[in-house]
Amino acid sequence: METVENTAENQPIKPLKCLFYLPKAAKIKIPASTEKVETFHLFYGADVDDETLNFKFLMPAVEEAKNEDYDIILGFDKSLNRIIIGYKNTEGRFQAFNAHQQAALISDHLIQQVIWDRPFGESGMMIIKSVILSDQLDGIATKNGVPVKTTHSGFDNLMGGVKANMEAVEKIIAFDDRNTVILNPDADKNSQSIFDMWMALLSDLAEKEKSMLDRHIDLQVKYRLYLEKTFQITRDTSIKKIFDKFRTKPPVDDLADELVLISDYKKQTFHNKLTGRKGTLELEARNMVQIEYSSGLKLTVELEEGETQMSIHLSKYTNFAFKPKYAEIRKGLHDSLLKTVVILGKM
Repeated sequence: METVENTAENQPIKPLKCLFYLPKAAKIKIPASTEKVETFHLFYGADVDDETLNFKFLMPAVEEAKNEDYDIILGFDKSLNRIIIGYKNTEGRFQAFNAHQQAALISDHLIQQVIWDRPFGESGMMIIKSVILSDQLDGIATKNGVPVKTTHSGFDNLMGGVKANMEAVEKIIAFDDRNTVILNPDADKNSQSIFDMWMALLSDLAEKEKSMLDRHIDLQVKYRLYLEKTFQITRDTSIKKIFDKFRTKPPVDDLADELVLISDYKKQTFHNKLTGRKGTLELEARNMVQIEYSSGLKLTVELEEGETQMSIHLSKYTNFAFKPKYAEIRKGLHDSLLKTVVILGKM
């Protein structure tokens, strides 16, 4: 009798159990289960606020996932063009990636697919990203020979960037800091393209016996560990003076950091403080200023319409290569950003 050795190669793949969290009104074909990905769904009603896709939005799906022992969640807003990924941390508890992290995961997955098929040629791809979105996307793109162009946030702005560059490349993917994901220039087919990408990504993870957190940490090792935070200042009266202070006298001494670049989207100009180079910005005027420092810290300050609310986006990175130290190094970066928030709050 012939025997078969019990090796990893001939063991059945343990499928990942994915929960799709969708609006009841969604008119879309939900992917069926495969041998690598088991799919389930949970619908939410019209009364659910989907303006901000964060852990709070995802909580009903998280409770469902805990009860049914699902591995991962993909939530959609009502437009089906904005997504949020819920994943399990090292303790088996659900967390949610932010827009920056999920954009990095998706873009690297799609780029690696193309490079695998065409290792000696041009990728034929382009990334469109919002100004505020993490520079990690730039790192991923640069390392893989993929050009990047920027737009302001929002589906229409991203789609405008996609359509303006369609003839230059074979495939364009677009992301912003509001969780928007565009994988198909046909808006009616975009959500289905997101599903297709997602099933391929999970299939790859299942085959390699990796979790979504594993993939995320691998990216941080490969392209630097990035961390982003956003906080808002709200007043009953105008806070334009605070915004103008960031534009005209950006914080330097308090941060003990060297100022490198100021991009003023209100004036549509930039000034490199190291080289002295000045120039104009191509994007339309907006009440936003971006300030970059030698340490890798980047502040993006955005005055909202009505001038009573201002958003401050912070981004910073650090290098690391020893994966078991991920949690410790991430906490150090997190504490550094919190310290920056405290300093800015005293300005």
